[in-house]
This record gives sequence, C-alpha cells and structure tokens, in this order.
Amino acid sequence: AGGTTAVSSVETVLGSTGTDTVALLDGGAIAVSGVETLLGTSGQDTLTLLAGSTTAVGSVETVLGAAGADTIVLLAGGSIAVGGVETVLGSAGTDFVSVLSNGAISVSGIETLRGIAGADTATLLTGGAMTIMDVETVLGSAGADTITLLAPSSLPISVSGVESLVGTTVSDAVILLTSGAMAVSNIETVLGSAGTDTIALLAAGVTVVSNVETVLGSAGTDFVAVLSNGAISVSGVETVLGIAGQDTLTLLAGGSTAVNSVETVLGSADTDTVALLTSGAISASGVETVLGATSTDTLTLLASGTTAVGSVETVLGSADADTVALLASGVVSVSGVDAVLGSAGTDTVVL
Repeated sequence: AGGTTAVSSVETVLGSTGTDTVALLDGGAIAVSGVETLLGTSGQDTLTLLAGSTTAVGSVETVLGAAGADTIVLLAGGSIAVGGVETVLGSAGTDFVSVLSNGAISVSGIETLRGIAGADTATLLTGGAMTIMDVETVLGSAGADTITLLAPSSLPISVSGVESLVGTTVSDAVILLTSGAMAVSNIETVLGSAGTDTIALLAAGVTVVSNVETVLGSAGTDFVAVLSNGAISVSGVETVLGIAGQDTLTLLAGGSTAVNSVETVLGSADTDTVALLTSGAISASGVETVLGATSTDTLTLLASGTTAVGSVETVLGSADADTVALLASGVVSVSGVDAVLGSAGTDTVVL
C-alpha cells in the first residue's frame, strides 16, 4: 500500500499501486520504480529510474532516467544533474540543472540550465527568465521568454519563439529558426530565418545581421552591418553598413543615419538626413538631406521633392519636379533637376 517509507542500505525499491514516498536515511545510489516521491539525504544521492514516470525529488543530486518518458519535479531549490530525463519541473526556489547526456529536454521554472558538449535542445514549457550554458537550441514557450547566455560558445545558438536574448561580454551569435520579433542585448551577430524577422536592440553597440528585415535601435548609438544583400528597415539606428551588391535601406523614423555601401535609401514620413561614409553613387526617395563624403558622390532622386545636399558632386533628378538646395558652396552637376537653390557661398552649377 502507498505511504512513506524510510530506507537505509537498500539498493532498489519497487512501489505499490498507491502513492509512495521513500526517504533515504543514508546517502548513496538507489533505483526505483513506481515511487512518486524520493527524499534524499544531506549527502550525495543518485536516483536511477527503472521505468518512465513522474517523480518528485528533494535533496537528490543526480537522476538517471529510464528508457521511457521521465518527468522530474523538484521539491526545493538547488543543483541537480540529470541524464536521460525528458522533463524537469522547477521548484519555487532557485534551480540549477545540469544535463549529463545530449538530447532534448523540456523545462519549466528552471533558473539555470547547463548542457554538455554536443547538441542539446531545451524546450521551455512556460514563460520566464532562464540562464543557459552549452545549450545549442532553445525553443520558447507560448509565454514571454528571456534567455541569458552564461558563457560564450564557438557556435551560434539557435532559437525559436524566444522574446529576449542577452549575450555575454564577448562575441555571441544567434540563428533565428522561425520568424518573429526578438529583443537582443550584447549579441554581435543575428542570422535571420526564412520568414520576416524584427530585431530590437536593447543596448548600444555593433550588430551584424543577415536575412533580418527590420532592426529597431536602442536609446544609444547603434551600428548595424549587413551580411547579405537585400532590403532592411531600421529605426533609431545611427549607422548602417552594407556589402557589395544591391542594398536597400528603408528608414522607419526620422533622424540622421550614416551609410556605407548602401545603394538605395527610402526615407520615412519624418525628416531624414543621410550621410555617406564613403564616396560613390546612391539613390534616394523621401530623404530631406543628403551629405556626401570627401570624394566624388552621385545622388539619384527617385521621387520628386526638395532635397538639401552637401558635398555631393552630381545630382540626377527623377521623372517629376525636383528641387535641390545647396548647403555649401562648390561645384555641382545636375541633370533632370527643375530648380537649384544656392548656398550662402559661391556656387557653380553644371547642367
């Protein structure tokens, strides 16, 4: 019959059809089957499950799962190592779980999860914050999940359904397995999914992105470098660095943005200023001010309007009515521009 039984120097306990609690009187190893609760000692206790089940444990340092599906419920905070266990449900305290074997584990209410060398996948059953180390893949819950990296990894971490990711003080990379929005802090590289991805930067710094459609800047100074050609939309990002090829930048909010190796800039509904970091050719639409670099710059206007330019040597107008306002004296060549407004200095306009 079910009940509570204290044991000493017993290697195996087979539970009854009722609800069984086994309390160990001395530390060591014990194997159980059909036991609902196991209470360890103050020493080192190892529990081996003989059959898949749900087992609540307290003061047990190591649990080795059975061939079936095992769920471990932690009764108190502390550290526990598990091997071959499919699910760990945390206690009301602070729980540190170490994985002894590669594979997939589902967790809930765990503060820290540490994997081992190899491929480890953690599935979050409930929202919350968790710190991880040596875990290669994290699948988020239906709630709000925050993952903090405890130590850097030589390989990127793959995530899906995670709302926030906080990196370490060195270089961290993340691969997005599914589309969506994620906030990042101290993450140096973000590789987007095949869908539509939005990254919100929680702290200033340099972020390298590939296949990410939208980047929302932090309250500080943000530098975004693009690894793959295509279109990217930004808001509150101070510098965008493209690569060789065709890059299109869409500004979601007004402000000043410095660009390099970006071929096309589409302005926001507000007032936009674009500064070229290196000389070359750029096309713009809806940008109020374009500031050239120190060498020869060519600006092609894609839509009508008034554009102020500084240190831009050539301006090619759109098919509609274009007005160019010169911010500084010098020589500018124009073609297809309907009106040129001179600066306070000496201006030369070549038609």
